[in-house]
Amino acid sequence: MIIKDKSKNYLIGRLFDMPSVVVNGPFDFLDSGFDARVDEIIGKGEKNIVLDMTSAHYITAQGIASMFKMIKKIGAVGGELHITGATDDMQEIIELCGLDEYITYISD
Repeated sequence: MIIKDKSKNYLIGRLFDMPSVVVNGPFDFLDSGFDARVDEIIGKGEKNIVLDMTSAHYITAQGIASMFKMIKKIGAVGGELHITGATDDMQEIIELCGLDEYITYISD
């Protein structure tokens, strides 16, 4: 993976031949800087994004809100959010929020 940018507790790079957001620490952010990075990726013509949660300690309501916004933006261009590295507990939270029908899990 090539890291192109670092901001707060996430990195932007590539995984599985797709642009990726690698969460390093808790997935507890919801900010305009993150939204701008996702918009930039989509603006370059990319439709699918990988969210790597391997190093995420936990996910909060802000993280779920951020994931929902990603799904909405990616879906608007006909793409899909792919998730890798989510723990069973994180997957359960994602399912409880009803987001699992809009994502694909990728295993290493």
